[in-house]
Amino acid sequence: MEKNWGAVDATLDKIQEILYPKSWAQLTPEIPKETNEPDFVKKVMRPMLAQQGDKLPVSAFTPAGIFPTATTKYEKRGVAINIPEWKMENCIQCNQCAMVCPHAAIRPVLAGTVSANF
Repeated sequence: MEKNWGAVDATLDKIQEILYPKSWAQLTPEIPKETNEPDFVKKVMRPMLAQQGDKLPVSAFTPAGIFPTATTKYEKRGVAINIPEWKMENCIQCNQCAMVCPHAAIRPVLAGTVSANF
């Protein structure tokens, strides 16, 4: 618990204000020019990426709740400043890193293969 409090205190000392033009608040998201996108990408994924997922009806999703494969080619958000790196010495094989990795760069299925090679 003490380490968590120390981390918060250290963070507060390093916070920097970032000034940006007021006109940025009025910007609208760019609409992709590609028109050959699957219906799922147009009707479900695009609204979700625009933070409008709460407005989607349940009927927009498949009954099994499956997100179709091969949709990453339509999503180029650039969300991460740094690419995650798996560190074998820190790994407890909980798979939480893989779940939150925005680039799917951490693959738990390879963890056993990689650690066996070291």
